[in-house]
Amino acid sequence: MNGCDWGPTLCYMHAKNEEAKAVKLDLGPMEDPDSIQVAIKKLQAAVIDQTLTDKQIAQLTNLLNIGAWNVIRTSGFRGMEK
Repeated sequence: MNGCDWGPTLCYMHAKNEEAKAVKLDLGPMEDPDSIQVAIKKLQAAVIDQTLTDKQIAQLTNLLNIGAWNVIRTSGFRGMEK
């Protein structure tokens, strides 16, 4: 279940997320703190397995930082703070 009440079809946002999936390493959508943690774990595994170049690791680390910074500023996360 993707969190949207659209039945078997995806909402616009989730459909765009599906289109944006990477071929080499899919970190998934970075839409909440839990998904950021999953992305970090996937990046960690890729680093340990040496499946990425140093440049790719640096770029993905930067994107994770942006995602983590932005996650509390998106409309889907507002109101979830304690």
